[in-house]
Amino acid sequence: MPTGALLASSPKVCGCRQCLRDRDERVNGFPAELSTFIVCSACGCKRCPHATDHRNVCTGSNEPGQPGSAYAAFKAPIVGEMGSRPGEG
Repeated sequence: MPTGALLASSPKVCGCRQCLRDRDERVNGFPAELSTFIVCSACGCKRCPHATDHRNVCTGSNEPGQPGSAYAAFKAPIVGEMGSRPGEG
């Protein structure tokens, strides 16, 4: 299958993370999910469980840690925890 041809040629093709995996979509030899910004087709949020798999319900939320989301295990850092050096903020 030509790189990106399936998504470019048909607007009805699902672009959720699971469908990209199931179709083995590739961009320059790498899995398309590594180079494609995947968002929910309904709400546009990247952390919505529907962006991970179209069979999941759209939550309309971009909050991390949602069950069913590819970002479910992500925990937001505490402000000041990352990037600060000793003696700063």
